[in-house]
Amino acid sequence: PEVVLKQAKDEAEAFKAQLVSLLESWEEQGLTRPEDVLILHLRSNLDQSLIGPAVPADDRGNRWLGPYRLRPEGTDGPGLRHCSIHKAKGLDSRAVILIGVKASNSTDLEDHDRYTLFMGASRARQLLAIFHR
Repeated sequence: PEVVLKQAKDEAEAFKAQLVSLLESWEEQGLTRPEDVLILHLRSNLDQSLIGPAVPADDRGNRWLGPYRLRPEGTDGPGLRHCSIHKAKGLDSRAVILIGVKASNSTDLEDHDRYTLFMGASRARQLLAIFHR
C-alpha cells in the first residue's frame, strides 16, 4: 500500500481519532495486527511527544489509544509498541506510524529533519503512515 501522509490534528482527541481510524482501517483490510505496529514519536518521553496528550494513563498506568493498548518497545504483551524515532535503530515492524515529523515535501527540511524522517520511515517493512506537523 501507498504511504499514508496526513497533517496531524492539533486537538488531542481529534488526533487520537485520526490514529484509531487508520489502525482500524489497516486491521479491517487484513493488512496488520496491533502487535505488528510500531508508533515512533520525536521525543524520548511519550508525554512530551505529539501523541502524549491524546493518551493519558489510566489508574493502572496503562495508556490506551481507543481500543488499543500502548506498550513501550521492549515490553511484552498485546498492544501497539511505541518509542522515540532515535531509539528505534535496529528495530523494524510490518507497520510503522511516524508522529510529529516535518512533512517530507517541506522546502525547509534541514539535515537533521531528513535524517529523522529516514530513520523512522526505514523501520517499516510494509505499511508506513506519517502524521506530520
